Amino acid sequence: MGGAFLFGIVAHKTHFCTMGAISDWINMGSLRRLRAWLLAMAVALLVSQLFQATGWIDLSTNFGIGGHIVGGFLFGVSMTLGGGSGQRTLVRAGGGNLKSLVVLLVLGLTAYITLRGLLAGVRIEVFDPLSIDLSEYGLADESLASVLVAVTGLASESVAKGLAVIIGLALLIYTLKDKDFRTSGDAIVSGLVVGLLVAGAWLVTGVVGNDDFDPVRLETLTFIAPVGNMLNYPMTWTGSTIGFGIAVVFGVLAGSLAYAVTSGNFRIETFSS
Repeated sequence: MGGAFLFGIVAHKTHFCTMGAISDWINMGSLRRLRAWLLAMAVALLVSQLFQATGWIDLSTNFGIGGHIVGGFLFGVSMTLGGGSGQRTLVRAGGGNLKSLVVLLVLGLTAYITLRGLLAGVRIEVFDPLSIDLSEYGLADESLASVLVAVTGLASESVAKGLAVIIGLALLIYTLKDKDFRTSGDAIVSGLVVGLLVAGAWLVTGVVGNDDFDPVRLETLTFIAPVGNMLNYPMTWTGSTIGFGIAVVFGVLAGSLAYAVTSGNFRIETFSS
């Protein structure tokens, strides 16, 4: 929860946001926030793949192509209509934005309906069968490295490490070559902190918080399903526990609120009509 608290502070102070990064690029021609987002991606990639290479965590998963395409499209449309991604909605709600609070409630309700409610049947019957299990085709897992190994016949371990380094360094070079970005302390801090927290969350759920007698699902900083679980938690209080995702939601809200209050930026924002 401490990492999520820090995330809330940094995201509020630096305005770290996926939609904001794209909006700045399209509307103002500014790539500063997009570079911060790519820097976070580079750091998260390099550090998490280091954890994978050392055997601390296993990031292998099925490739749910149907959910990725449809869900990604809906995510892009909805974050534009709602004024930000799930992460940004949490941060803005913590800063006193009641419009974001409404978005957060609808987001969480819809997420839970999709996980365990009315829309769960659609997810299970329509999208789950579209997942591709490449192990059926002789590949070790669903990673890009495994695909290259199958094509080139090279050693899987060297390909995986080399690919992670190449992509990570390419992203680092692209972000840091820009003088405007290098002179922006907020952009650099947001990218570094968010990237480290994403990788750190993998480590926490995969190693620190893992128990052979009570195994937990490997997860990182995500903000959709956890919001749904967070809304369900008060209604099932006596039979539920605060898992990692719910703790992240509470931590981000608390961090954003703390920064907004201490910096004098806390404002109650409502609908105009």
